Amino acid sequence: MRQCLVSSILALILSIHGYSGINLPVITLLLVFIFTLVLSVRYLMTSKMLVASLMIASFLVTFGYSQYWLEDQLSSRLPKALSPIVLNGVAKVVDCEQPSSEVEKLRLELLSVASDNSQLQRLKNITVNHYLAKRGFRGGSNTETDSNLKSPVGCHKIIKFSAKLRAPYSFINPYGFDYEAWQLSRGVDASGYLLGYDVQSVDRSLEAKLIEFRQEGIARAAALPGKAGQIVPALLFGESGYLNKKAWLDFQMTGTVHLLIVSGLHVSFLILFVMLIWRQFIRLEVLLFSSSHSVLMRLTPIILLGACLLYSYMAGMGVAVQRSGLMLAMAILVSFSRYHWSLFDSWLWVMWMVLVINPLVSLFVGFWFSFAAVGSLLLAHAGIIRTFRNSIISGKIELLYRPQWIVFLTLLPLLWLFQQPASLFSVLLNMLAIPLLAFVILPLSLISFIAPDTLVLALFNSLLEFLLLSLNQLSQQTAWLIYKPSGLWIYALIPFVGFVLLFKGFPFKNVSLIIIVSVFFMPLKSDSDRFLVLDVGQGLAVYGQANSQLQLAEESNKTTNWLYDTGAQFRSGFSLGDAVAAKNILAMSGNQLDMLFISHSDNDHAGGEEGLRRKIQVDTTYAGQPKNAFHLECHRLDSRWRLENGVKWRVFNVSDVSWSRENDNNASCVVQIEMSGRRILIPGDAELRIEKALIAQFGESLQSDILVVGHHGSKTSSSEAFIRAVDPEIAIISSGFNNPFRHPHQTVSDRFQRLGIALYNTATSGAVEVELSEKPTVIEWRLQNPPIWRQL
Repeated sequence: MRQCLVSSILALILSIHGYSGINLPVITLLLVFIFTLVLSVRYLMTSKMLVASLMIASFLVTFGYSQYWLEDQLSSRLPKALSPIVLNGVAKVVDCEQPSSEVEKLRLELLSVASDNSQLQRLKNITVNHYLAKRGFRGGSNTETDSNLKSPVGCHKIIKFSAKLRAPYSFINPYGFDYEAWQLSRGVDASGYLLGYDVQSVDRSLEAKLIEFRQEGIARAAALPGKAGQIVPALLFGESGYLNKKAWLDFQMTGTVHLLIVSGLHVSFLILFVMLIWRQFIRLEVLLFSSSHSVLMRLTPIILLGACLLYSYMAGMGVAVQRSGLMLAMAILVSFSRYHWSLFDSWLWVMWMVLVINPLVSLFVGFWFSFAAVGSLLLAHAGIIRTFRNSIISGKIELLYRPQWIVFLTLLPLLWLFQQPASLFSVLLNMLAIPLLAFVILPLSLISFIAPDTLVLALFNSLLEFLLLSLNQLSQQTAWLIYKPSGLWIYALIPFVGFVLLFKGFPFKNVSLIIIVSVFFMPLKSDSDRFLVLDVGQGLAVYGQANSQLQLAEESNKTTNWLYDTGAQFRSGFSLGDAVAAKNILAMSGNQLDMLFISHSDNDHAGGEEGLRRKIQVDTTYAGQPKNAFHLECHRLDSRWRLENGVKWRVFNVSDVSWSRENDNNASCVVQIEMSGRRILIPGDAELRIEKALIAQFGESLQSDILVVGHHGSKTSSSEAFIRAVDPEIAIISSGFNNPFRHPHQTVSDRFQRLGIALYNTATSGAVEVELSEKPTVIEWRLQNPPIWRQL
């Protein structure tokens, strides 16, 4: 049975990753190898062909199920060709969230749509933002506001609605989160914002009552004053939307973010709480009826199972909740039955059930982290218990740190595979934080939730203030972060981790220390030149990495890098400087950035700087509109070539400054950079008047091989005279898919095509990378092995 189960799990993982267009995680490759080896040696070479046949049948059946599930999910999505579109219809509000007073987030289950289009009729679920205050919608238009938008819709209602929708879409970069796959995994067919609605009726079904019960709990938790209103919804209900984005990043940088995700510790605590209460009822029954055969005792597994399932639902049924809830449910069943079931078999069955519920979860880091952490503890379980029994006092001490060390070693390569830094602080912090969470924070959270008008809440808020401040200070210590090594070094570590966990009697402490020490000496940067315009939607972020051929003699072995603009930061606190720019820089060259250029102060160019600096250490910053003490004004520089920080570059500034910076766009730093003998010109958002002055003052010096098109392809930039003066082989526009400004303007696109210049747009190409060889080669990342769900 176990062999068939493993075969089925591999089918569920491989069926999705075969469609994903990306490399399998290394752990999957190892499982495939082990599976193949076991199958060929143990079964095919012996007479146990029946078992081998069952394994193959399990693989094929599960593989077919996964493909059917994926095709069904894809069939109902809004096609890109119809996006954006205004959709009218009737829907049931199945989920609602109000993280701020300005916006309400709704998930709608469509009951009917006012359209004869068969593709629109197939839509099942959409997510929409409901803006509560009268305001212009994206694009600055005030024509689509409605008085109804002032009051929240709320859950469990049937509404007649009008919404502007767009097809599922994701930024595509060499490294980053696949938002389109995430939407597909949640069954979201389109997203947008609500134009208007009318309540038709109230849903009275059991499902609606459960949703209402959960939402009332979240609202009650979020209404708690102080930091408790941010932390308690996350700890008790798995709702982290109320937590400040900066605080969330503090948890992430210190390796403690898992404490905010409802998992085994949280579920076990709540079940223990229920068990203690239920035990009092059993005692009361015995006292009242003097019964030696308690009826309530026999009902215990049913009560605990019901509590486990109910709380798992209340906590949002995320991957970690599913895993912990199902494992706890199996533990309850096994403990009250006569059957023996190993922990490892339970772990496999739970993984299988989670994958059957949603095969796409294997694409996301949470799945691998959750099951890898538990799996590593199961593998090391015998050694931990043996140590505890041999020496009670020292065993208790080791029991405090050894599990954290095992999990840290296990997750280290996984963190790197998913382009995340690992913090050495996390081992020490988790040794302290996990007991603190279990014995102090969770009980105080529950008490504050049940009885908010007590002194406990004030004490709890004081504790949270201290803990969050301490966490913020520790998150600033980036020297303790370990970043992904370059090349194949990451794969060399995985066998060592396997040896530590699998082999009894292996010198655990010595080898694990060698692993940790060795990562500090692994090379973080690659030697190749790279230039790419990152996909940050309607904004700009341009990254370059130069090798030693442009270095000064004394720095001949130093690879240097630079970034021009950071992308935007949104009202929610989500920063493209963190999610896109920093993630890609970390993956390609480590956490050091030699030069940062901030063209001007507009949010789509400079908004992501704060998020970037949380993870990246910047040596020098030049800005068109300096906002901080560490910003050097680029307009004070002359136009001579510089070989500072190993990159050959210069800034073009027009002489007459009386009018050149009359608006933010014209304050842009116009930078020319030379790498591998190729010149790149980046004019920011500089407009026609600046372009004319640049031609008059610098003439042929503007000539470049690559032009990052000004102002996202707006007609206020890119005059024909300027394009001819630059005379590029390649032009790249950074703009957002279906952006409200309609960038790039058609006349600008036609102008480049008429002049015979290869034109690329991040809206359709994703990140655009240029290999700076004798004949430059362009890589369009959206078109690189696209998965089946990618809408091109």
